[in-house]
This record gives sequence, structure tokens and C-alpha cells, in this order.
Amino acid sequence: TWTMEPTFQDDFTSDNWVTEESSVLNIDTTNNYLNFIANGSITAKDVISKDLTSVDTEFIARFSVDFTTVTNSGGTGTKVFIGLSNQAAYSTSMNYLGFKIRAQASTADDMGTRAAENADWSSGGTDQLHTTAPSVAKYYVQIKRTTSDATLTLYSDSDYSTIVGSALTFSYTVSGLRYFIVSTSQNTSASSKIIGKLADFKFYNGVTTINWVKNLY
Repeated sequence: TWTMEPTFQDDFTSDNWVTEESSVLNIDTTNNYLNFIANGSITAKDVISKDLTSVDTEFIARFSVDFTTVTNSGGTGTKVFIGLSNQAAYSTSMNYLGFKIRAQASTADDMGTRAAENADWSSGGTDQLHTTAPSVAKYYVQIKRTTSDATLTLYSDSDYSTIVGSALTFSYTVSGLRYFIVSTSQNTSASSKIIGKLADFKFYNGVTTINWVKNLY
């Protein structure tokens, strides 16, 4: 029998998760989902975060992003960011690497990876993998952190074998990208909305590759 090596955590029920605004970001402990709503009628930038201090420097985080986009009359400014950061709360001078979605008109027209140092994730940074609409119903995201850098890659399948887009490499210090965050950025002029959820969440600590282990029984 072959099994995956043990995970550090594979749910959203830990007390280490901190939510700023439960109506925008909340954990469904019954179904083990992390739900997010980015609504243009809300002005604050809300964040849910997990402090990775207790996780080894080398780790792999895997999760799925299953979302739909809903708009009224279009607009810009409604965004969601999912990834690593050096700060638990929103700041205009963050270090980060993650996956950004922006809703505009009738599609999520600005999706892909984003990375930067000392920059506002909602308006700055280096982007890659822009697309006009989701190419699959669900993205499977992998964030790998080593002793020298962090990399994010998008996949279209649950076994993480078909790459949708490779991410940027982001150099960091050990005390740098310490938080896993989901952050929404709103603009009162925007009428678009993003509704989604994270699931299939797993942290593998102390590794940079995922290995299968054979159980002799």
C-alpha cells in the first residue's frame, strides 16, 4: 500500500487561523472550506491569515481555489489575493507571493501570480499568467518554500501533474514570508463581486518534494 507522507495540517479548524471580518472571510468548519467574498460595496481590505512560524523553513502548501464570478454592471478594484506574506494584516508595503484574481465586467479578467517586495499587492508587483476567464472550474495551487526562495504554481488537476501556469520565484529571509493569507481588496466604485472557497488544504513541513511511502503490511 502506498500512502502520502504525513502532513503538518490538512484542515482550516486550527486556532492559528485569524479572521478580521467573518462576513467577508470565514472558515466553514463543518465542510472544511475557507470561504471568501470580495464585494465592491465594502471599503475595507480584509485578511484571514495563518502564522507559519511553527512550520519548518522548507514546506509545501497545497490547496484548491474553486470560484465563480458575479457582476452587476462591471467595475474595477475588486480583488482577492491568496498566498504568502511577511505581514498578517494588509499594508501598502508588503512582501508577498501569491495568486490574484480580479473581477471586471462579466469575467475574472486579471488572474495569475503576483510577487513583490515593499508594495501594495492590490495595485503593484510583478504579474504572470494573465487570462480572460478561468480555464478550469477549479485551480490547484502549490506554494513551495525552500531556504532561499518561494515558488507558486497553478495546476488544473488534483494530482498536481498538469501545470496551468508557473509562478514567479521570490527570494525571502527566514523571517520574511511568514504568513499564509487570503486578502480581499475592495473599491467602492466597483460593482463586481468574487465568491469563492479554498479546499483540499494541506501543509507538508520540512520538505520541498512530495514523496509516496510504501507501507509493508
